[in-house]
Amino acid sequence: MGEVIWRANSPFTTKVLNLPLLPKFCLPQLESFDDSRDPLDHIELFKTLMFLQMTLDGVICKAFLTTLKGVARVWFGKLPLSTIANFKQLSKGFVRHFIGGQRHKKPTGHLLNIREAKGELLRQYVTRFNKELLQADE
Repeated sequence: MGEVIWRANSPFTTKVLNLPLLPKFCLPQLESFDDSRDPLDHIELFKTLMFLQMTLDGVICKAFLTTLKGVARVWFGKLPLSTIANFKQLSKGFVRHFIGGQRHKKPTGHLLNIREAKGELLRQYVTRFNKELLQADE
């Protein structure tokens, strides 16, 4: 990943922007978030990787930006200037914004109620059942 250039017109506060990176700091090797995955999972995985390095909160904020792409990166760019002071605030806003885009999966128990309809071919039933199965929680 390329070096991120911090601007005065950033959503981060000056305190966050001015925190230096520790010499042994490594950006996490994490798949970028683009609104096609679970934002809670992304946050938890990112936090785990950062806390393993005992990273300062402000550095975690700046590093998080490197895990965003597409609409997630656009979302970040539209945040009000100098309003993000810590990772808790950033992650709360991130989840609040992206959680609504997640399709809620059906519980697996609903599969027990799927019955073959009268006159429905077995092949049609199996196809319908498989579609429902893909939408169920694992």
